Formats: sequence, C-alpha cells, structure tokens
Amino acid sequence: MYAMKIASTLVAIVLAVAALAGQAPAFEVASVKVNVSGDVGTHFGLPGGGRFTATNATARELVRMAYSLQDYQLVGLPEWTASARFDIDARASQDIALTGDPGKPTPVFQMLASLLVERFKLQAHRETRRMPVYAVIMAKSGTRGPRLTPSTTDCAAVLKAARERAAAGTPPRAGGGRVQCGGGLRPGAIVGGSQPLSFLAGNLSKVLGRMVIDRTGLSGQYDWTLEYRVDDPSGNGAVLNPDAPSLETALQEQLGLTLTSITAPVDVLVVDHIERPSED
Repeated sequence: MYAMKIASTLVAIVLAVAALAGQAPAFEVASVKVNVSGDVGTHFGLPGGGRFTATNATARELVRMAYSLQDYQLVGLPEWTASARFDIDARASQDIALTGDPGKPTPVFQMLASLLVERFKLQAHRETRRMPVYAVIMAKSGTRGPRLTPSTTDCAAVLKAARERAAAGTPPRAGGGRVQCGGGLRPGAIVGGSQPLSFLAGNLSKVLGRMVIDRTGLSGQYDWTLEYRVDDPSGNGAVLNPDAPSLETALQEQLGLTLTSITAPVDVLVVDHIERPSED
C-alpha cells in the first residue's frame, strides 16, 4: 500500500509538471477572482474567440467539470472547495474546439485541468475503489411498466432527415413533445427516446448522487418518460410535479423497475492537494 501511495503521488506530480511545462493544452491567460455575490447559481460559458468563463463556480464544480466526473467520484476535496466561489475569465490562443479525439477529454476540459494545476495547485490521481452503489432491476420478473416500451424509431433515418432539412433551410419538424432519439434529465423527470437502459441508469446517478448500474437484463433501445415529485432546485420552497409520486414509487409504477443497494468498483479521482488560488 505504501509503495502504491508513492507511485500515485509521483504520477500526480508528473502530470502537474507536464501541465505547467505546456505539454498539456492550457489557456494563454486567465483571471481568477473570488465571487462574494452570495448567489447560488453557477454559469459556464464559451463566448467565442477562445474564451472560457465560469461565474460563481466552486472549486469542486471546476474539478468535476475538468475530469468529467460525478460528485460521488471525487475523494479528498476539503470543505472550502464546496463553499468558496470564484469567477474565471480565461482565453486560449485560438478558438476552442468543442469536440476532441475519441476517448480523450475535450480541449476545454484539458485546459481547465491545466488551470487547476497552475492556479489551484491541484495534485490528484485516479483509483478504483469498491463503494456502495445502486443497481436498477426489474420490480417483477420480466414485467415492464406502462411508460417503458421498446423503441421502434429508426434514429439513423431521423438524423438523416434532420440533416437534409437543415441543408435545405427547412425549419425543424415539431416532435409533439416526445423525444425520438436522445433524452436527458430535467427537474422532476428523466426522458429517453430510443436509448438503452444504461442511459437511464446514468441519469439516475446524477439524481441520486451515487453510481447506478443497469441490472435489468433488458437489451435494446427503449422509450420512457419518468416523472416524479421533487423540490424546486431554485430554492423557492415550491415542489415540482406535486401530484407525482416519489422517485422510488415512480420507477416501479411507471417503468416497472426498482433500486437495490450493492457494492461495486467505482473509478474515482483522489485529490492529494489543492489550494485557494491567489487573485489577479
């Protein structure tokens, strides 16, 4: 264990030196200031011209974004990283590409990681740890809920038609409120159109703050709309979907699924060192 700790620390130091030496993509200039507005919202932007902005962001949010991780995958961050807030205005030497090579972080995330090393003195390494997770399983063997149906959508044809309409300058076709190919998360709902159940599990992970694994045994693509009662994230005391059931009940009644607690290996980022940045 001691040897592994030394090896992990050396890797973190090597990565930090590489970033500072310019071997990793980095912003050309960057301004970091403490935000004392008292606001609770965070905004990230790419306004063009190679600029990246973060307004009212915590260090924890910046680390999470730079490494494309969820909160439960961050280990060792001190308490101030979730409370102290910062404004960042950084500029690259040229426009920032919005996509990167397959299997690699996008350039803006790599640049943000370099900024964290330089200005926040971040040192970190990756590990795999066994942690409590949820498995999403069938509530009753082989019985799907009324809102979980096998998809019949040909997403390749849908995408082709959308490209043809865009090339011809034709307005996008109204989808009638249903997501055909894709989906995602909004407060009080998770929707999917022609997606595997692993897509649902990934969005449940964001809601529950714990890794969720698909153990339903259902293969192929599915359509679903999961709606549940939740507190309004704006903090005004309101409840979204007040007539809907809790998430656990909605999963069972609407999709025929349930959650069970298990342990499983989870990839995590262990933060060995991070400092409050000096302002400029």
